[in-house]
Amino acid sequence: MVQKLVRMNFPIVLIDRYLPNIQVDAVVSDNISIGEQLTETLIKRGHRNIAFVTAELESTSAYERYIGYKKALEKNQLEYNPSFLISCFEEKLPEHIYKLFAMKKPPTGIVFSYDQLALIAYQEIVQLGYRVPDEIEFASLGDEEIAQTYKFPLWYFCQNSMEMGRLAFEKLIQRKKNPEKPFELIKLSPVPETPKLYLPK
Repeated sequence: MVQKLVRMNFPIVLIDRYLPNIQVDAVVSDNISIGEQLTETLIKRGHRNIAFVTAELESTSAYERYIGYKKALEKNQLEYNPSFLISCFEEKLPEHIYKLFAMKKPPTGIVFSYDQLALIAYQEIVQLGYRVPDEIEFASLGDEEIAQTYKFPLWYFCQNSMEMGRLAFEKLIQRKKNPEKPFELIKLSPVPETPKLYLPK
């Protein structure tokens, strides 16, 4: 569909992901940095067995967060364990969490691609008898408003959604006025500058 619109010279700006093989403007988060910093936050807190959970690796945003996760492990000389990668649809996550914690040496920290996955995992992990954050800690990318509704401790970044929308609209107007302008991929830093710990009241 996007490719067809591009051939029709229809002005398009993608948000939160881009298509590597299609030339269109896009506004995204700096996802490699997000994955790396979330993972390093858990490493600095003493975790050595850290899992990564995402719904899909096909999207550029999820894949780049995964790359950032692996980058942090390598930077800190921690071995990558492919068994600690979960990539599935949300409805399948509970069974994967069960398998993850049935391992002889389960993770003590988990990085999530986004916060809804963290919520689902939290519900399952608590049922298995683990205490969060005493026995396992979470880190995730989230949303400014949703972050205030968490019922469990979580290290989090938020996407700069308002700025992302503003820049996407601005870029769309520019593209309409100047269709020949070179395409641009804009990467935004998350907020706050470093992962923040949310503690439910």
